[in-house]
Amino acid sequence: MKIDTHVLEKGIVWSAICVIFSVAFFYVLKQSFTISLIGEGGVVTLMSRIFLPIVLFSAFLGAIGIHGMIIPGRIFRYVTILIASVALFIFFQATAWSGIALVLFFGGVTAYHMSIQGDAKSRVTVVPYYTLTSGLGTVILILIASVSLLFYSTYADKTYEIDGTRAALRDSLVATTISTLEKQVTGFSGDQTVDQLIANMLTGRMSTNLLPEFTDFNLNNDPERTAQIDQLKATINEQQQALQTSENQFAAVATDQLGSVEKQLIDQVRSEVSQSIGIELQGDETIRDALVKITDRRIMTFITPYLHYAPIVFSASLFLLLYIFSFLYRYLTRGFGLLWYGVLRLVHFIKIREEDVKAKRISLEH
Repeated sequence: MKIDTHVLEKGIVWSAICVIFSVAFFYVLKQSFTISLIGEGGVVTLMSRIFLPIVLFSAFLGAIGIHGMIIPGRIFRYVTILIASVALFIFFQATAWSGIALVLFFGGVTAYHMSIQGDAKSRVTVVPYYTLTSGLGTVILILIASVSLLFYSTYADKTYEIDGTRAALRDSLVATTISTLEKQVTGFSGDQTVDQLIANMLTGRMSTNLLPEFTDFNLNNDPERTAQIDQLKATINEQQQALQTSENQFAAVATDQLGSVEKQLIDQVRSEVSQSIGIELQGDETIRDALVKITDRRIMTFITPYLHYAPIVFSASLFLLLYIFSFLYRYLTRGFGLLWYGVLRLVHFIKIREEDVKAKRISLEH
């Protein structure tokens, strides 16, 4: 049977479009697997990286649905779906788990394509609204399992990569802690060294700001008393400024001016603190760096026992989450399918032709 060259070209074009959607889907899927929930980007960026794979997934299935309606040949079907499935190896490492994911993806898309073709042939008229959902529920379940296996394959064969999220969480906690201490504790700074902090604490140069603030009273009837209070305010302000200047000077040269006994005491305190927290503190490192080390150790201590089970737990959670929202994929797939159908008719890529079809019907025998 001779195939029209023009029809063949259109078949190749739409098959290529399906493959492009598949490549785009696997690309954004890989990006979403490396998403950091804490850090830069904002809520809009976070939500876009979560829902963009869903949109492209539905756009791909909608394109495959139209492919099944307009291109009946088996060769086109298997070649197109095979290329679209193998595209996952462009972004995901080839492992046993990703291989199983590929088989599931290929099988699911093929089943959907065949279901579409069967439904289209069984109808006496073209009804894409119903044809596009033929067998879609089961196929989506298979493809969700494939996506979950891809997630598992990303982390199963190596240490679970949480460095980005852990670092963002750690930096956020450290910044909040330092900001709070700098506001509440006089003389504290995240940029001062560990030894300077110990020296300030030992010499009483660091304390919470407890100096009372004078409130304004109605003293118009007592000018002399008002003058005395104003003078007292001025004196306290001068003393506060002098104290702040003295503290700044002390913080800069405290370590150098301490005597040998005081230095030994600082070393002893630093050593005891290091033993209690299980981290070796250096006298010349900043408080900020010390808090980073301490926070990082605490985070790792908490999550290390669960690292082995993390890929399984997160993969199962991803499967359940995607399954819960699977109704979105059905609506989006149907919506994109109808969109592609309308566009292709608009540009005269496809057309509806009428045929006389002999139909068989079952009835009671006369």
